[in-house]
Amino acid sequence: MIFILISLFTGAFCFFTIFTVFSFGRNENLFNIFWIVALTLVGFVRLFPFLNYVLDDSGYSILLPISTLSVYFVLPLVYLNFKIIIRGQVNKSWIIHLIVPIFTSILFFTIAEIPRTFFGIFFICFYLFYMVKSALLVINYLQRVDYNLIENLRKKRIKVYLLVLLLAKLSGLIVLVLQILKFISSKENFDFNTALALGSIGWILVLAYTILNKDLVISKSKFSGLKNGMILFWSSKSLRKIQKSDRALYDKLDVTSLIDKILNLESKYEFIKDNELDKRYISNTLKIPEYQVRLLFAYHNFLSSTEYKNAIKINQSVRLLNNGYLDSLTVDSLSQKVGFKSRITFYNNFRKFIGVSVSDYVKSTN
Repeated sequence: MIFILISLFTGAFCFFTIFTVFSFGRNENLFNIFWIVALTLVGFVRLFPFLNYVLDDSGYSILLPISTLSVYFVLPLVYLNFKIIIRGQVNKSWIIHLIVPIFTSILFFTIAEIPRTFFGIFFICFYLFYMVKSALLVINYLQRVDYNLIENLRKKRIKVYLLVLLLAKLSGLIVLVLQILKFISSKENFDFNTALALGSIGWILVLAYTILNKDLVISKSKFSGLKNGMILFWSSKSLRKIQKSDRALYDKLDVTSLIDKILNLESKYEFIKDNELDKRYISNTLKIPEYQVRLLFAYHNFLSSTEYKNAIKINQSVRLLNNGYLDSLTVDSLSQKVGFKSRITFYNNFRKFIGVSVSDYVKSTN
């Protein structure tokens, strides 16, 4: 009974997480469509044992193979989720990853009985294949040296999230191997409820991390949205240990509300372009005490004050470039328009934050 309750809890947790993220507005990169479908299938499979109590035997027996086969689809969907998070997109050939699950489903319904050994070895190999592909994708991404400051900052934010996802897949693989080996070596039926419950541990870890760090997966906390004219350099959680001397004042901060106000100010670039976006300016404009702005920069911003000001300017330059600014004007005028007094300083900061030169960026967007 305890195993069924664990599965039911995990299934409900999946749908609760989906609902929570959608209610805030999802980040289409970290909470992409592949991940949503994967969580939906995982939730359905784990709520399935409950149907045994509300359906008659014929209805339950019809849905049981469907529930079992859905596991085959989760593995490639999770891998495609990793690809979207790391590469930003998947090519049109992504459908190839669903061929094996579809083919397996057809065999499952057309062959009267599949040999236990064949079924077990095939499923372990299939799981291991996508486990290795996902692990290599994540490891290569985390080890890659980026000369793009934005991407490096993004990598810092999502590193733990990616590793938690991998850990969940690894725990699932261990449970699967143990349960299938037991299934092959015995004459008993596959212990579906036990496998689901033990495999749920990894999913609970992922879902709990998602809810506790929901600023990662909701749209207003999307880390980089260059085409929308927004770069987020803020974290709702403290990035550093709070010093004892700051603790009393820090405890009075409404961090989320203050960051939202600053983000709103960042988006109004026409209003701030002739001013230095420093702590005093933010304090005066938003009518909040300067010590609060100081504490936000000290504990919730990934950049130094100088880097932050330059990042906002570069972000505006990217928005202008995306709107065809250089079709009729020059790079020199662009650097002046966004507030850089030196063309060289503009060039250096553009490469620092975007990772390529202005000309290369324009070529890539065209």
